[in-house]
Amino acid sequence: MVVFTAIRDTRLISLQARNNLEYVRGRKDVDKEFNDLVEAAHIAAQCKNPWGTIFSKKYWPQLVLSAFSTTFQQWTG
Repeated sequence: MVVFTAIRDTRLISLQARNNLEYVRGRKDVDKEFNDLVEAAHIAAQCKNPWGTIFSKKYWPQLVLSAFSTTFQQWTG
């Protein structure tokens, strides 16, 4: 019973998301954009530890540069 409820809730959320996208875009042909959003959500859900990935040694230069540029921008006004 729980599985069927989860599937029904997922379909309801999907329908609500599509309706909201149609409302925001002001048109009914949002299938391609909606499918892209669903695919991106599935890919994002596969990432197990996003904070660990960001703070890994591989992304250290980008992290330091973004932190410093934000800090200097705030200092200079």
